[in-house]
Amino acid sequence: MPYTWHISDPSIKPLIEKPMSKHSVGAYMKLHTNVGRSFWAVHSYNTRRGSESSAARPPPTDISPPDRDLGAQDGSAEPTVRKQLQDLHEDTTRLLDRLEQAKARFLKQTWADAESQMEIIKSIVQDAQTMIKMHQRLLPS
Repeated sequence: MPYTWHISDPSIKPLIEKPMSKHSVGAYMKLHTNVGRSFWAVHSYNTRRGSESSAARPPPTDISPPDRDLGAQDGSAEPTVRKQLQDLHEDTTRLLDRLEQAKARFLKQTWADAESQMEIIKSIVQDAQTMIKMHQRLLPS
């Protein structure tokens, strides 16, 4: 997974670890209120490099114009917010493509399965019709 959660408030950790479908409305409200303040997503290359400094720093809360670089001011190799957004967009696009391919494969396989079952049913019906005709010939008129 290319992203992990940085959690600065320990009370949020159980909410993050628990499956989202198991939460109450209150938990959703707490997560919604605290996202970006008490926890935020960190690209996994930050954690792989051991760069806890970038993960420990909360995300910027100001909205800057598109031409302003929101990365580290000290010239370090930390990713900029723009780069993280670009990565997220690329990940989303790639996942949507994979989803469409999976849907197409599923539909193709489902159609093939349906055609196969239809051929089996046709064969059964033909066999039944043949048996009926044989029995009709054997019946006294």
